[in-house]
Amino acid sequence: MTADPWEFQEECVEAFVASWRARGFSPVTVENDIGLLERTLTALGRPAWDVTPEDIDRVVGDLALAGRAASTRREYVQIFSTATVFDVTVGQFLRGCVRVVCSG
Repeated sequence: MTADPWEFQEECVEAFVASWRARGFSPVTVENDIGLLERTLTALGRPAWDVTPEDIDRVVGDLALAGRAASTRREYVQIFSTATVFDVTVGQFLRGCVRVVCSG
């Protein structure tokens, strides 16, 4: 695991992709959604764990000003929410593993 937040975020995205592939998601779905996730993370401009509601509002507002449809704006929010839930779950799992290893 790296100490660089951008590298760590990339590792999280890779784990997210691997989990979708392991669960049998279509390769087209994975590629499309990961592209959307990467665009969302780029637009947010900070690691996912530092994102605030104001950052989400800014990105959605920028998409609206650019003329993007409401459905597109919802997709950006949805993919970020899905990835964040995955990262929180993995983070909780890893913290549990560290506690077991350190206590044993």
